Amino acid sequence: MYYLDLDRWALLRAPGPGSSTGPYDGSWVRLVAVENREGQRRIDVGKRHRYLTDPDPAGPEYRWWIQRVVTAIEPVERADLPTGSAPGDGEAGVPFRRPDGEEQT
Repeated sequence: MYYLDLDRWALLRAPGPGSSTGPYDGSWVRLVAVENREGQRRIDVGKRHRYLTDPDPAGPEYRWWIQRVVTAIEPVERADLPTGSAPGDGEAGVPFRRPDGEEQT
């Protein structure tokens, strides 16, 4: 699941069951740009999107992430957004842990 906070231009990726995990999962990262397959800067149900993020503003590189096909877009109240947390040193590859503490694989 992807959470977008377009007021802050931030993205949080929370992998579901059976999804691969990657660096910065479960962490809010700065969103630089998003585009659909046609290169439009918008998010549409039924399409895949590419996100350009800057998870480490002190670092030299941006990161791309390509999302699976969007199946729904649902608003979330600000109070219901996940907190997320920045990974510690050496934790970028650690699998995302759900709020109940169980590891997702």
